[in-house]
Amino acid sequence: MEGESLEQWLPRREERQAQKVGRLRAGTLAQRPPRGAHVAPDAPRLISRWDGHTWRPVAVVADLPQARAALRAARNGLRALPDE
Repeated sequence: MEGESLEQWLPRREERQAQKVGRLRAGTLAQRPPRGAHVAPDAPRLISRWDGHTWRPVAVVADLPQARAALRAARNGLRALPDE
């Protein structure tokens, strides 16, 4: 099987991971397996930030609308969440 070597692939992967540092995501805090964001819109959400190696918890918000507002504000450069 032909393909790129690990030496060629690894720098590209590290560059992609570095570009994601600081990225935020929201996950449902519920007693069930993870599902789509639209499931249980009134459940609290955990906002996490990617640090280059793992997702670190940043904040908990009350529901889906607040999570979306916080993520949207962060994308637009506004301080909606505490810094780590």
